[in-house]
Amino acid sequence: MTQSGAKELRILTINRHEAFLTRLCDVGFQWEVLTSFGNRQFPWSSHDNLPSNLSLRKWSREVEEGIKAGAYDVLVIHTIRDLVAFLPYRKIPKIFIAHIALYSHGLGRKVRWLVKRFVLELAMHLGRLEVCAISDWKKQTWRVPGARVIPTPPSPTQPVQAGPPVRAVIIGNRLLEREEIDRDLIVDLLATDLPISVLGDNPGIPQSILFSKRSEFLEALSGYHIFIFTPKYPWEDGYNLAMLEAMQSGMAVVGLRHPRSLIEEGKNGYQCRDSGELAERLRRLISDPALVSRFGERSKQIVAERFSPEAFVRDWSELLYGAAHRSAGR
Repeated sequence: MTQSGAKELRILTINRHEAFLTRLCDVGFQWEVLTSFGNRQFPWSSHDNLPSNLSLRKWSREVEEGIKAGAYDVLVIHTIRDLVAFLPYRKIPKIFIAHIALYSHGLGRKVRWLVKRFVLELAMHLGRLEVCAISDWKKQTWRVPGARVIPTPPSPTQPVQAGPPVRAVIIGNRLLEREEIDRDLIVDLLATDLPISVLGDNPGIPQSILFSKRSEFLEALSGYHIFIFTPKYPWEDGYNLAMLEAMQSGMAVVGLRHPRSLIEEGKNGYQCRDSGELAERLRRLISDPALVSRFGERSKQIVAERFSPEAFVRDWSELLYGAAHRSAGR
């Protein structure tokens, strides 16, 4: 999708967040995704067909010369480390996406916050940099005045398969190694007799299932009815992309209490104090398929109301055109 009569943009980015990059292709334009930069490798892991407007590139002299010659209209960057790597290429307009929240409590996190904020402010001072965040909370933690907030809708999913048996699922990679995840909650739940599966790359969880194709993951996802949200406050927004996909497919949701949660208590799921209460809520839902179905319908409504694909395409199109337009001095 492009604006009528407007230039078809050529956009360069780095292979971070494959599901998000695939979603960005819905905006239109031509996307070239780097799977290497210097000695670092970022292989594309999904075995599904690539979007028709996405091509994979390795870092090369040709790509570098293209950047210098203005062959690319915008460079989209997903991490501070990548932003540092591309700071020398001052002429190309850049968009930095705040995918994660940036916390400053505790000495170690404060140092990281200062370093990342310094790099971002330096890049903004050098010019030709736009900043956007995927949620209001992430924008607030980065403290970037004027940053755009463009929430990400989930990719199309398959509807939940109706009827018993009711099954629950936890989704994520390296779940036991990430500080924003309540690892004790996962361990406690997996020690019960509840029908809970784990999907993702998790060497620390032997029963975790990893799919090489997104299509296979989505097919498997449709076999579950309850999504367990494992991040803890204040590390996440109260939702993530996996939760949005689960809700869009028609799942009930349970998780720990969070002021920004998408869980409407008693309407599409339950917010719980601890793993014990969460397990009790799961048992209630598993024994009541009709209630799970009602919760799932409300989940679908919430995603449709708050995470519009049309708004995502419109806002990203405006952001990309705006960055290219202002940087070109037109």
